[in-house]
Formats: sequence, C-alpha cells, structure tokens
Amino acid sequence: MNQKEYNLLPKINRNDLIKAKNYRSVFLNLFISDDMYHHHREIMPKLNTQQQTFLTFYLSDESMRSGSYNLAENWSVKGGFLRSIYDGYGEYVFEKPFSKIIETWGCKKISRIVEKARSIYEKHKDKIGRVKTLKELSALCSEITDFEILDNEYMIISEEETEIIKKYIENNVSDFSLIDENNTQLSYVDKEIKEIEDRNRLLMGLRNF
Repeated sequence: MNQKEYNLLPKINRNDLIKAKNYRSVFLNLFISDDMYHHHREIMPKLNTQQQTFLTFYLSDESMRSGSYNLAENWSVKGGFLRSIYDGYGEYVFEKPFSKIIETWGCKKISRIVEKARSIYEKHKDKIGRVKTLKELSALCSEITDFEILDNEYMIISEEETEIIKKYIENNVSDFSLIDENNTQLSYVDKEIKEIEDRNRLLMGLRNF
C-alpha cells in the first residue's frame, strides 16, 4: 500500500492575504491546511522549523481555550495545559524547541510560561497519558491543579502574543505558505470576514440596547 501523500503547505490567494490582514483569526487560519490540522502527526516531521512552531502554537492554543462539558454525566473540562496535553500536544510544546523558537519571534511571555510549565508536564505526563476520555480528564483536573496559575497567565497574555505571531508571519509569509498570485484557490475569506463583522455588529447592538 502506498503511503498517503499530504499537502504540506497551504497555497493562499494573494487577494485573501490582503483581505484578511485586519482580521487576525481569519489571517492565521489561512496558514493551516486541512491536512496540517487533521494529520499533524504525519505532517509535523516534514515541515520546516517555522511551520512546526506555528502549527504547534495553533493546535495547543486551541486546546488552551477549549472547554467541554456534559450536564447529564455531571462533568466539565476547561481549557488549559491539561487539556492541551490530553489532546496530544504536550510532546510538541514541551519536548521540542517550541519555547525557544517562539521567543525569537518576540513571544517572550508564552516562552516563559511554557518553561515554567515544563517541570509540571514532566511530573504528570504519564498519568495524563493514561486518561482516555474527557470525563476522566475532568476528574483528573481536581487532582492536578499545578497548571492553574499558568493557565490563567496564558489567557491574560494570549491576545497580545498572538498578535506578535501574526506580525511575524506577515513579515515571513514565504516560510509558512505558497502564494498564488493568480488567485485561483478556493476561498472562504469573504464568508469568514462577514461572519465576524455580523457578530461584531450584533455585540455592538446589545451593548447599546
């Protein structure tokens, strides 16, 4: 059986880069292909250091912000390092040079928090690795509370640091993608921007109500 071939780098319309520039989440999403997101274990070793660092940030940041709950079974899991490790990203964050590289991008605060969290990860990684379900993880959250202060610190600085990452990618676009100058790639940018603007208008209306 032939090994499956993956598209390693997203190919981005030049026009989409321009349109998405003022919408951080839309802009950053351009640099993560479906294959990078869904098959990161196969793809990660094939990426260059810059791409590995961004993919690690993208995946782990999503977990840091992800909350899950089940009212019927009476459990909940908030985002944070425990969730990120459970989701399989601890190896990328703590066992690779992620913190050192992202510090060179200007993200000194994320780097510092990851370095503080490293010893906690080493202490608990085997126990977290044995967790099979979010319900089990919920129970473990009550037992392992070492990450909580760092989780809070991360949430406080994440917006600011994500903006630094966006600026870094803007200045080094060719390290993260292939640019289609003919703008032939399927695009969802206009739809995503409209959704953001509609949501912002709704929130503004609720504030003024």
